[in-house]
Amino acid sequence: MPTNPQFSLKKLGQTRYYLAVHQGSPLIADGGTRAGILTSAGERVAIAKCAKESMAVTDFQMRQQGDRGWVSVVGGFSCIALTEPRTKPTAESSKSMPPNDAADPAPGTRIGSGSGFSIDRRGTIVTNFHVIEKCSALSVVTGRSEAPATVLAADRELDLAALRTTPSPTAAPAIRSARSDKLGESIVVAGYPLGGILGSGLNVTTGSVSALSGVRNTTRFLQFTAPVHLGNSGGPLLDESGNVAGVVVAKLHPGLAGAFGDTPQNVNFAIKSSVLRGFLETNGLEYTEATASKRLSTVEIAERAQSFTVHVICLK
Repeated sequence: MPTNPQFSLKKLGQTRYYLAVHQGSPLIADGGTRAGILTSAGERVAIAKCAKESMAVTDFQMRQQGDRGWVSVVGGFSCIALTEPRTKPTAESSKSMPPNDAADPAPGTRIGSGSGFSIDRRGTIVTNFHVIEKCSALSVVTGRSEAPATVLAADRELDLAALRTTPSPTAAPAIRSARSDKLGESIVVAGYPLGGILGSGLNVTTGSVSALSGVRNTTRFLQFTAPVHLGNSGGPLLDESGNVAGVVVAKLHPGLAGAFGDTPQNVNFAIKSSVLRGFLETNGLEYTEATASKRLSTVEIAERAQSFTVHVICLK
């Protein structure tokens, strides 16, 4: 871990902090319970809310306290670094938060984005709770159209949310049972990562299920190898038949090499389909149970995903 990182923390809105990094790209740290990432000379440290709203930091030390690490900052100020955020045991969510040095974004300003997918033909969209958590308003991009969305149901602990928008996407995938989860099976991730940087079209990556649980054997997660980035949160994890096997939620960031003694590579997590189904049933939301078992090509799965995967836009 570096001994003399150079960066500053500046207030952004009511709860977030903007990181002005001398070496590396500026990123956003949430001022609440979720971890952001500090960058300095190639090193990264998970960090959240600080005791002082704006300060220059020239030195720090990290010490472990239970499931949370505390960053002791020279000058008596301290920041809490969450090594295991409450709703997911990983270091970095896949929600996209674009750099923005405005003191307080104007109403209607885009402050972040994620992914989602339809579960019916009535405009019901599933995404992560952390994608919508700080939003004053939401919109959903389906194809070439963007429309407002409202929250139907949300669960912070499960990190799931359901939205309603019109017009509805033209298709809805079936959701499989978690009993179908198999170690080593091929999967496809669909979503809209790095909003505002990459193209506006759907991005698709492939990989396999690498573990049937998350960090510290957390049973509500699947671990998978398909690459994901900021903005993939809330998108579908699809099996070889195009059925929903999970909801993409987070990844271990390679920048945590100093904490682990090794560099995490393609260690990504999705909320299991059984957790998703339970959330939908609890909130009275209908979905289609998977019965199809025909193996499809990645091209076929990607083509289908274009009709039900959406871009979720978070507005101030």
